[in-house]
Amino acid sequence: MSRYFQNIGDAFATLWDGMRVTMYHFLRKKNLTVTLQYPREKWPIPDRHIGFEEKQYNVIRSRLHVDIDDCIGCMQCARACPVACIKIDTIKIPKDAELGALPGSTQTSTTSQGSPKRLLVARFDIDMAECMYCNLCTYNCPEDCIFMVGGPNGHRHPIDYEFAERNRNKLVYQFATATDAEVENLSTTVGVPNPRTKRNERIEHQRKVAAGLVVEETVEAPPKAEKAAEAKAKPERVLTEPKMDLSALSAIDDRVIRGLAKKTAMAAVREGGASAEVAEKVKQALEEAGKLTADIAEIVAQLASAEIQQPGAAPTEEGKEASPPSEPKETPKEAGEAEVDLTILNDISDRMARSKAKAILSKTIREGGSVKDAGQEIRKVLSEMDKLDSEVETVLSQLEA
Repeated sequence: MSRYFQNIGDAFATLWDGMRVTMYHFLRKKNLTVTLQYPREKWPIPDRHIGFEEKQYNVIRSRLHVDIDDCIGCMQCARACPVACIKIDTIKIPKDAELGALPGSTQTSTTSQGSPKRLLVARFDIDMAECMYCNLCTYNCPEDCIFMVGGPNGHRHPIDYEFAERNRNKLVYQFATATDAEVENLSTTVGVPNPRTKRNERIEHQRKVAAGLVVEETVEAPPKAEKAAEAKAKPERVLTEPKMDLSALSAIDDRVIRGLAKKTAMAAVREGGASAEVAEKVKQALEEAGKLTADIAEIVAQLASAEIQQPGAAPTEEGKEASPPSEPKETPKEAGEAEVDLTILNDISDRMARSKAKAILSKTIREGGSVKDAGQEIRKVLSEMDKLDSEVETVLSQLEA
């Protein structure tokens, strides 16, 4: 019971101590207050000297400022801004005109560094409520017209570190000095929409949508059935130049030779040659390039029987010219030889030896060789690579069986 009353006494004593200190400061607030009456009173800006000259570093990360008379509208600062708080609109002036010589213009034709101005800056806004004070925009400016105020730029603009506002819109600083008449006259002269008018119309439309005065129109995608009907209703494409089926040339393994053959064939077809003439010109081109072999000559000879579709004909549904289906090329095999299963070679644990064996086997079969020929070639190559071991011999034996 005594502990209970002791706790009550401690509570009243603690409350009395707190209220006593509060009343003491309340009655003597003019002498004892330590809080500045901001914004009527402000602390002075402290000096910062950390062993460097003031021109070598910024005293404080203050707000951005733009010398708009030196701006050429290159938009390098806007591209460098990671939060996109810089908005710029420009209008290109005619080639044979100068910005300062335009009717009613109050702009200068050159910057303080002598650079010519080829763009009228109709809008240059910086939203300091979004700025992250990274200073990246200042480094990219070729005319050094955008900078953080204060520090080494104190001679250009004093330090401004207190720019708080009750209204967020007041933190959007507008630096463009071009008048509405200048922007409108130049837009009319060049024949482009006035960027200020477009922007005002967009803002007004967004305001009406937010207020419910206008219903935003949404374009619904047409159903798949309608898309299919539209696709069928489209007129058939008509060829404007002759086309030839060059699928036979795909049998040429060498990509360079195949490309040269197709290029020569298409040129011959455009000149109006017949199939036999096209095949002869391709053969001559490959012979002059030193690329004609007996196998390639046989492939090129197949072009003599290929069909040439003349202009005015409609292509097939796949978008390709109508041509007789080419017969599949048969791979020469030994009598009674079955299809070769390359997965047998997957049992070779060495990756390099396995890939080399597969490449040799595929090439040999494609050229008309047998599996035994491929096995001999694989043994020869792997022996030179010092990759021929008992495991490889076992796999090759299974392959040849």
